[in-house]
Amino acid sequence: MALAPRYWDTDATITWMNADGTWTGDNRSVVLALPRQAISASGNTATFEQTSLKGLRFQNVYVDVTAVTGTLPTMDAVYQTSPDKGATWYDHPDGVFAQLATTGREGRVINSPGKYWRIKYDLDGTTPVFTMGIDVQNALNTR
Repeated sequence: MALAPRYWDTDATITWMNADGTWTGDNRSVVLALPRQAISASGNTATFEQTSLKGLRFQNVYVDVTAVTGTLPTMDAVYQTSPDKGATWYDHPDGVFAQLATTGREGRVINSPGKYWRIKYDLDGTTPVFTMGIDVQNALNTR
């Protein structure tokens, strides 16, 4: 399945409606998993709970890097799911991103996403700093 264009990039009327960064439309919802910021250490986004899996077909996940500094900086990111509200995390088979070492956007289509999810990112190099944001678009069945 091809990665869909970011819905909010193609419609300038979409705005973030809630403090947690969600917008709900007729057939999509968007989560701002990580607001754009400078990241200088490995970590992960907050844990998100998919309140209803009914009708959820897949998720488009976008890591958008706008600036990189440091010596030989790299970032590895992976979409993780948890069956037990975050006590144990597993890498989703669709969720391993290509390694990032420069600016750009990397996306993944997550089929059969889990109820609890987060994005883990590992930085390497000498004093790496990545200015980035992570967006997740839920694709819902409306039939």
